[in-house]
Amino acid sequence: MPDNACAWPVALALGGCGMLYGMAITFLAFVMAGAGHGWGEGLFSSVAIVLAPLAAAAWAYRRRSAGLVLAGLALAPAVYVDWFLCIYTGYVDRVWQYMPVVLLLWALLWVAWQALALWVLLSKLIGRV
Repeated sequence: MPDNACAWPVALALGGCGMLYGMAITFLAFVMAGAGHGWGEGLFSSVAIVLAPLAAAAWAYRRRSAGLVLAGLALAPAVYVDWFLCIYTGYVDRVWQYMPVVLLLWALLWVAWQALALWVLLSKLIGRV
């Protein structure tokens, strides 16, 4: 997309895709929660319904300063949720034992949108466009 092109339609479309992406992460977290007998802490990843669209919009605005702001807004709460998932995680071994594919797919999806936002943030901070 050229710098002079209007980015908001692309940001809106990518944001919608990001919301569906966040819903997929949330669905996998519900599956892993197992009606309270699985990994309930994973449900905190449902913030991806809001944060993944921000990361997608940051990608659409990656050549503008708004991309830096949107990436920062997506990553700040994500860092806290990542910390929470690492520190206060119980029963993830049960999920690994009974549903390793679901856990791996959830982890891949959870990390991918954050990597996208981090790429936008670092590319703007380092100065490469």
